[in-house]
Amino acid sequence: MKKKKKKRFAPLRFLLKTIIILAVICVVAVVCVISFDVLGLKSIQTGTLPYTDDELYVASGATFSENVVNILLIGVDYRDFEPTVRSDTMIVLSYDKTTAHTSLTSFMRDTCVYIPDLGYYDKLNAAYAYGDEALLVKTLNYNFDLNIKHYVTVDFSAMEQVVDALGGVTMDIAEEEVDEINRCLREQANLLSGEEQYLTSAGLQTLTGRQALGYCRVRNVGNSDWDRTSRQRKLLSAIAREVTTDLNPIKMVKLIRQVMPLTETNMDSDMIVELAKSYLSNKSTFFVEDFRIPFDDYVVDAYEFGGSYLYPDTLEDNVIKLHQNIYGIDTYEPSEKVQAISNEIYWMY
Repeated sequence: MKKKKKKRFAPLRFLLKTIIILAVICVVAVVCVISFDVLGLKSIQTGTLPYTDDELYVASGATFSENVVNILLIGVDYRDFEPTVRSDTMIVLSYDKTTAHTSLTSFMRDTCVYIPDLGYYDKLNAAYAYGDEALLVKTLNYNFDLNIKHYVTVDFSAMEQVVDALGGVTMDIAEEEVDEINRCLREQANLLSGEEQYLTSAGLQTLTGRQALGYCRVRNVGNSDWDRTSRQRKLLSAIAREVTTDLNPIKMVKLIRQVMPLTETNMDSDMIVELAKSYLSNKSTFFVEDFRIPFDDYVVDAYEFGGSYLYPDTLEDNVIKLHQNIYGIDTYEPSEKVQAISNEIYWMY
């Protein structure tokens, strides 16, 4: 009687089958995301930047990492019902696709910059008022040797819906911030529907969307707009923590579908899916750090022309530190264009 030969375990064949199965699953997942719009990408308000790199003043001489993508986040505030709307928040999100390392760089709205296409110096947030997203992108690239090509614009009041979709966000509220947040809540009660839930104490607590919006708008505590932008970055970092640690895939998709209709962007669905896949592949090394332009020790604060102006001191030094933070370049040399603008700003203060 012949003995039955035992079937040998072929690890290579098993590995190959596994890879094929995973590949099929990935293809099906991508098809579902795009074809059935699982993430609600079709509900995004689509914007465009119909310009070449040269027309956007993308810094041609700078060395940029192909792994890092810069996306301009623009928060606009319509509550004052002004005929022209200036950008209330301008943050460059720099995302490394190989590590998920993310940096948030706030650009102070009162920063004195040269506005290309208009041909004169003004506050940074004037660029959005006079030329929307396109001129703001051009201005940041022109003055800071950047390569921004994509943006996301959101009405600041949409922050309320984002936070509520997360079930609230945990923040540490200082004693002196409580009254100011409640003042902002009272102001919002006149503009937005719904009941206000006022803060009763300081300390670590979970804020509702309306309370988080009030927290972001506080500017009469601390160093005015400096601390206001710091609060905005803290809130965005807290939201990122909530999203990356507490949300399962089903809740994540639900959140994305709620947020998408509140935004306008020129990123296409392929790019959004690519970034989402990058995060899922590298979430173990994901972390967020934040910065502010002008940097604390490189600025002159002056009150003139009936308002506050922040003069980068010098613009060259700020650009060098910016590129150190985003790309890790310790020996970056600003372009001749930035050097010329830096010299002109120097003689303004």
